[in-house]
Amino acid sequence: MSKVVKLSIGLAIIAALIVAAIFTYTWVVNSQVKDELTLPSPTGTAVETASPDELVGAWKASGNSVVGYRVNEVLGGLDATVTGRSTQVEGTAEFTSEKLTTAEVTVDMTSFHTDNSNRDSTFQGIWSTDKFPTATFTLTEPVDLGSAADIASGKPIAYKAKGTMNIHGTDVPVEVDLSAQIAKGHIDVVGSIPITFEDYGVSAPDLTFVVVEDTGTMEFSLVLTK
Repeated sequence: MSKVVKLSIGLAIIAALIVAAIFTYTWVVNSQVKDELTLPSPTGTAVETASPDELVGAWKASGNSVVGYRVNEVLGGLDATVTGRSTQVEGTAEFTSEKLTTAEVTVDMTSFHTDNSNRDSTFQGIWSTDKFPTATFTLTEPVDLGSAADIASGKPIAYKAKGTMNIHGTDVPVEVDLSAQIAKGHIDVVGSIPITFEDYGVSAPDLTFVVVEDTGTMEFSLVLTK
């Protein structure tokens, strides 16, 4: 067998191994993706609903609240989705019987975790979490909660909320799609905020063999209690 043939076979084997490694990498990453955050489904008897008057006052995020991020990576032309999660969440909200008047939610950016510690370190570096350890959403316009019947139904209600997202020390105006489920003693809220890296003064990482897309999503599931 000639040297040229041996070289060709060797290169073909290397190429096959690279392709196999790419497929394995993307399969492993995609298999560990967290599901999108959703409102909890009522279990057992019907949910005890709240009247509009019971909403009035100050609420705060409980320990069951979660904030996460979702971004796509590209390796060898194949897409992989990465999700990170944190339960280090603080939040406050003020309600009247008809409106959400103020709200602020803060997450500890240093506490986000994925399935991979190296990826977590890269995330911390991208967002300079040593200098900017938190991200905060602040409501800038009141949100109309709808009719008393809607509020007291115990069913999911869709809202839009306008606010400011502060990440990496930079404020960006955002509009958030929310879904809320109001029950007696607690309010469940889920939503997501699109994030474009350059809006916050950072660049999506290019690790040569893995390229991270320049947009992602910040998603949250809040459980508010009085």
